[in-house]
Amino acid sequence: MVAFIARRLAIAVPVLLGILLIAFFFVHLLPGSPIQMMINPNQLSGPDSTKYLASLKSELGLDKPLPVQWFDWMVQVFRGNLGYSYQENVPVTTLISQRVGATVTLSLTALLLALVIAVPVGVVAAFKQRSWFDYVSVGLSMVAISIPVFFLGLMAIYFFSLHLGWFPPGGRNTLGVEDSLSDTISHLALPGCVLASVLIGPYVRYVRQSMLEVLHMDYIRTAIAKGVPRMRIVFKHALRNALIPLTTVLAIQIPALLAGTLVIETVFAWPGLGQMVYQAINDRDYPVILAVVMLSAALVVVFNLIADIVAAVLDPRIRI
Repeated sequence: MVAFIARRLAIAVPVLLGILLIAFFFVHLLPGSPIQMMINPNQLSGPDSTKYLASLKSELGLDKPLPVQWFDWMVQVFRGNLGYSYQENVPVTTLISQRVGATVTLSLTALLLALVIAVPVGVVAAFKQRSWFDYVSVGLSMVAISIPVFFLGLMAIYFFSLHLGWFPPGGRNTLGVEDSLSDTISHLALPGCVLASVLIGPYVRYVRQSMLEVLHMDYIRTAIAKGVPRMRIVFKHALRNALIPLTTVLAIQIPALLAGTLVIETVFAWPGLGQMVYQAINDRDYPVILAVVMLSAALVVVFNLIADIVAAVLDPRIRI
């Protein structure tokens, strides 16, 4: 197992460096310039506008060639310095620390809700293949996959917030009201359920397909022939192997959820990383964009390593 983990770490380091290199150059190739977003257009009409722009570029380090900028940025990253936001003029780590809690809360709520629903539904659908339950679960999962998340979010706000008045339409807390757990839960309910509904569809299909493959294996048929109770077959033999593909999917989707809830956070005005990145892209705030990309890439690498370890524990043959 130690050698297995060492090999995965050896692969992860160059992958992470490659992602950061590609992301850095792509971000700097975005149309527009952060300088244009930072200054007043009236400042460009004066006689000293050229000198002012040159001094501002020099101050931000944007006058250097891109390879030099990338090298300087990587040096600062290894020192633990992610830079300052061009727009907010505060450390990027401060901005992330202020927003990451909201995104983690939303993502984990949606993920846990999706797993609690999808795993039992997928297992039952596999055991009752070609039954009405199987057809309904697969059909609903396809509907959940097909509906755009922004449309689902807007419909949820219209029916459950504006029409029925059950939940607030957006935000994390009610303005002018003291923070409380019940208030936070009421604001979390709609975005969490909408995000979970997007995840439930593919999870049901993954679990169902994995269970079908496992149920047709020889050792399952042998256990059935020996009269082993069905519940024991499901939880002790079949489900353990069927969850291996799901762990790989979760390892990819958990980091994506943390940094990719942009649509949900924008629709519901949820103050998380997704909303921050959306604003940073509009403002061409390079340090913020790159910091979130780096965080996402690091999480992908770490969670893929965790998925490999979990899969190796569930099935020791993977270590070979």
